[in-house]
Amino acid sequence: MQQQETTPVVITGLGVVSPIGVGRTAFAQALDQQQSGIAPIDHFDASQLPVRLCARVRDFEPKRYVRPRKSLKIMSRDMAFAVAAAWEAWESAGLDRKPLEPHRIGVVFGADVMCTPLEECARAYPQCLENGEFSLSTWGRRMAEVWPPLTMLKTLPNMVSCHVSIPLDARGPNNTIHLSEVSSLLALAEAARVIQRGWADAMLSGGSCWMQDPFEWVVRSRLEELSPNGPEQPAPRPFDKTRNGQVRGEGAGAVVLESLRSAQQRNAPVLARLLGFGSSGPGRAESDQARQASLQRAIGAALKMAGISPEDVVCVFAQGQGTRLDVAEAQALAASVPGVPVIGLQGYVGNCSSAAGVLQLIGALVSHAEGFLPATLFFQQADPQCPVPVVAQRRPWSESGPVLICNLTSSGQSAAVLVAFPD
Repeated sequence: MQQQETTPVVITGLGVVSPIGVGRTAFAQALDQQQSGIAPIDHFDASQLPVRLCARVRDFEPKRYVRPRKSLKIMSRDMAFAVAAAWEAWESAGLDRKPLEPHRIGVVFGADVMCTPLEECARAYPQCLENGEFSLSTWGRRMAEVWPPLTMLKTLPNMVSCHVSIPLDARGPNNTIHLSEVSSLLALAEAARVIQRGWADAMLSGGSCWMQDPFEWVVRSRLEELSPNGPEQPAPRPFDKTRNGQVRGEGAGAVVLESLRSAQQRNAPVLARLLGFGSSGPGRAESDQARQASLQRAIGAALKMAGISPEDVVCVFAQGQGTRLDVAEAQALAASVPGVPVIGLQGYVGNCSSAAGVLQLIGALVSHAEGFLPATLFFQQADPQCPVPVVAQRRPWSESGPVLICNLTSSGQSAAVLVAFPD
């Protein structure tokens, strides 16, 4: 608490790669005009899958953002997303014009499963066929004989933060958080702590996610609540009584966190101040009650660090993924910040997992700057089990005060962040 008071941390830049646009301007316009990035799966034949919808980043050319271009040989798609978002955040914070000492700039990013490209798996798979059947027992030996040597570098989650730091010459603390939907908010909190410890003046933080590979779709279809809807039925429907599952997304978001002193010395733009953050887990139980209690503890910790009461919070940018998890999230919000308007952005970008939290934060930053609260797309019918006032229609941002960002995993890990905008 004392460190937070003596070392204020502010956001001075942001960057975004999303299914509704690449770059701040495109992202803000899509939120304003209520344009969804949800569309039919069309990048491979999904006719044998039980799902039909996804949220993909379109018109993304990695060569425009990755420097040097030869780095693309050891990058996965989510790594390129992260680099693109980080460059925009870096430039919008003015670090390209008024740089800091490289050893005083660090990186903490959230990452999820790194998908192995299908074309590289295809080289190894035939080597393990015996009598027309795949033999798992031979995979380790025969796969190694044909596996491209650089493939491993594309599948290590920590490489996201590495690839962000190298072109920006950020030589300070470097870390990766790998915990599904809470990854990017936990990364944000850790980056803030690094600054408060005095180890850095600025940190690039955020998250990146790409889970649109056919192999990954097969896994997710079996393990997760995915909406079976086609294009004629909108999904996901956050907190809606008729919700029937989530839609997988992809993308990346990045923010520059900086000590207030450093930002003032550089005369950098202050987009928001980080007031507090908290995280929690469900313990040994993974019930709805345990998940709800976990998120309540995380929100309570963020409120305590910020030194504010629940009545001070003006709105929540929630996860709202359109599954049964919405009940635990909504009831935690109703208990922690009762009556506060709730916005869900997954109708725009889908569930972007390790990038979800930072995209919610960036949604709050850009919509506040433009003076509107985004609509929660596809919400129509209130669910008594989700007792929160969902913002169903776009409306002016009329109140000033702290904003809560929160995320929750199906296993019950939770994270919450509070930010306030400059007067």
